[in-house]
Amino acid sequence: MKINWCAISFKFNFLGEAIFKTFPENTNGDIFLIHAGKPEGLTADFNHFGRAAAIFEVKDELHHGQNLDRILIEQVYREIIDCDWLVMFDHDLYINDQEYLLRMIAENCSSGSLAEFVIIACENYWKVPGSNYIRHFLTTPLLVINMHYQWRDAISWDFILKEQGGESTALSQIFYDTGQRLAEDLGLERIKCYPRFPDHVLHHFSSEWQWMSDPHYKKYEPDRFEAAVSRIKLLLRDGVFLPSEREIPMMRRYLFFREVLDQLHQEGFGLG
Repeated sequence: MKINWCAISFKFNFLGEAIFKTFPENTNGDIFLIHAGKPEGLTADFNHFGRAAAIFEVKDELHHGQNLDRILIEQVYREIIDCDWLVMFDHDLYINDQEYLLRMIAENCSSGSLAEFVIIACENYWKVPGSNYIRHFLTTPLLVINMHYQWRDAISWDFILKEQGGESTALSQIFYDTGQRLAEDLGLERIKCYPRFPDHVLHHFSSEWQWMSDPHYKKYEPDRFEAAVSRIKLLLRDGVFLPSEREIPMMRRYLFFREVLDQLHQEGFGLG
């Protein structure tokens, strides 16, 4: 089995660098990197620790579904899809147990699974009847994709959904979906869901800096907001995240990161 890995580094370098810092060797294929939505010249500063076989860049701030359409349906990056299985890593991961990760990939990326499954992922909210959690597959840290499937003929991964009764101008009512319509089209039997990774194996930071920058979130969910700020402060203090001087002004554009930086400055750990 040829198994390629691909990570998309969105907006900031330091988030994507955290996963490349902890990537084990992929002995069954290549590792690829896609930069998305970064200012001119920032990608040149990215440290992939010599692990990326090829690096690509798209200037647009494309979210998960749009990037998956480009990779799988539009086939923009032919090197990436030249494999039996494609493992998509989220951009905000830190791998603690490399052996566990490699074992999980090996157990799922088999020839038997090629005949049975199209998608293997740890998010399974789409299975729950009546669930209003519509960002299916979006937050999965590891998305395993069967490259023998005819993706060019597939339904798009990218659908914009609006909560029933919500106004189109209300950001809090609009969600983007990665794969729900596709999952419904494929059918339950073509998708396998593995358990969530234990915390001691893999840290998944998710994109708190984006959705928690909505001022309404801090106002109505102060405890969760402060808990997330504390987690990111610890990661910055411990050197898991190492933003460059060029990234500090970018971070300050987001309310969440601004809060993180201000608190660190008040505690004597100034980053800018």
